[in-house]
Amino acid sequence: MFFSLNADNRLMVHDMTNGHVGSICGLMWNDTEAAVMCRHLGLPGPGSATILQRSQNFSRGLFAINCTGNELDAFDCDLATSDISNGMCGNLGDAALNCGTRGKSVRLEAYMNGSYDCH
Repeated sequence: MFFSLNADNRLMVHDMTNGHVGSICGLMWNDTEAAVMCRHLGLPGPGSATILQRSQNFSRGLFAINCTGNELDAFDCDLATSDISNGMCGNLGDAALNCGTRGKSVRLEAYMNGSYDCH
């Protein structure tokens, strides 16, 4: 699994096992999670969370990200892979973030075994 930002700073999650690319539900998305995600992506902070209108072009890759703020890696946060919103994520907006390089698309692959490959 890895995370990326698309052209409108929508946070995307990529599942390397099946090639699925999905958006992240804005449920519980705030500046704490955005700051951790900016660190994870190697982008300058502080991160600020935004919610974009739900794009029907993408299915959900994650239903929530919940961080304490001290994590260096997004995979240390709680990542909800199933719908914990009782169906609300179908209509809630998509998580997006600004990390001081607004509009710059960055990709960082973070493998579950802890090795990283930046592009």
